[in-house]
Amino acid sequence: MSTTPNQSTPSCPDWCSLPHADHPWDHHDHGRGVRGHQGPRFGPHVYAGSFEYADRTGVHDYDLCLDPEIETDVRTPEQARALAAALLAAAEWVEARQQDAS
Repeated sequence: MSTTPNQSTPSCPDWCSLPHADHPWDHHDHGRGVRGHQGPRFGPHVYAGSFEYADRTGVHDYDLCLDPEIETDVRTPEQARALAAALLAAAEWVEARQQDAS
């Protein structure tokens, strides 16, 4: 199924935590319809999500994001280990979504 920003918007993935379940397309990528999906947080500094394009609905380009406050909040070996564990959990979450799609 192909859709453009002017056509109907498919449902968000069940893991999307944005407030509007079927949020609209934005026009940011050289006029190409795109919308982001906010996934889960993994600790205070790591979260996952994806971008979906109007010409490839249902196909997600996943990303992992780090909160910019990480620079001031990770100062000890214990905090670094917690961050590493959060990054590992986030990477495993993305891999599981990618495997489900293949």
